Amino acid sequence: MSDHNLRRESAHQALFSGKLDIEGMDDVLALYRDLFELTEKSPLWTRAQKELTSDGAQMRVAEGFALIDPGDLLPGPEAMAAMVKDVVQILGRHSEDPDALMEDMANLTAEPARLNDLARTFLTEGEEALRKELLLIEGANPEVVMFVLFNSLKSSFLEAAGRCEGIDTSAWEKGCCPVCGGEPAVGYVMGEGGKRYLICFRCESHWRFKRLTCPYCGHESPKETGFLYSEDADYKTLSAGVCNECQAYIKGWRLDGDELGDMHPEVEDLKTPGFDRAVEEKGFSRGAPNIFGVWIGTVTEEENAD
Repeated sequence: MSDHNLRRESAHQALFSGKLDIEGMDDVLALYRDLFELTEKSPLWTRAQKELTSDGAQMRVAEGFALIDPGDLLPGPEAMAAMVKDVVQILGRHSEDPDALMEDMANLTAEPARLNDLARTFLTEGEEALRKELLLIEGANPEVVMFVLFNSLKSSFLEAAGRCEGIDTSAWEKGCCPVCGGEPAVGYVMGEGGKRYLICFRCESHWRFKRLTCPYCGHESPKETGFLYSEDADYKTLSAGVCNECQAYIKGWRLDGDELGDMHPEVEDLKTPGFDRAVEEKGFSRGAPNIFGVWIGTVTEEENAD
């Protein structure tokens, strides 16, 4: 079994152990578990990609281009519709109003070509461009559609990252992922001198990054960055790196030793929404969603005003 597959199996075990740091959200964790298992058994629908040579990969990294073009991960219309159907069925099992969910999504899945066009916009132009398109579609809930599309494409991102596993990306200096260009969901610090690593929310690749630089806006100043720590004794290695320049934060874990072992920061992130809420109550916003495309914080402007 490859290192990539071993890590996935270990992540699976981590997701099915432990509990949330806030009450009343157990069904959310159950949803994540179902989506994880779907991702593991999903067939791969991606178009054939050109194999990167070692020289070609190093050239892309040196010039600041991610190894994968997300647009290359788009499957055909029928395959996309099949994956969307599977994700919608899982989401329906955890929804308070599954009938309304099925009805809303049925309008999109009935037209595979249109659905594929939306997925293409999502991959090539990003979340905001897709949201603008969805607002023009009667009955479409942008947040639900984006969640469904993201998780329908998740296995393709993971498979592509697995193929890039042996490529040296140590020369990469950006705050976005060197493999797919996605933003970091979480980070961690380990090793001698406290080396910092980030984990992509899309393909879950890891890469080294500067310790006191905000990965979202690139601001680098000890005076403009800082850390907020969990007050829960069970999460004493958890903190949030905050940026006073862009008001974003990223959760991170401090590890002893030089190896992650069975520790999975991207999975532990799913279990600590209470910490996200505490950080957002201090006026900061999460810089990227979790590995299932969910923006965990839920603090509203009205709550902050209170």
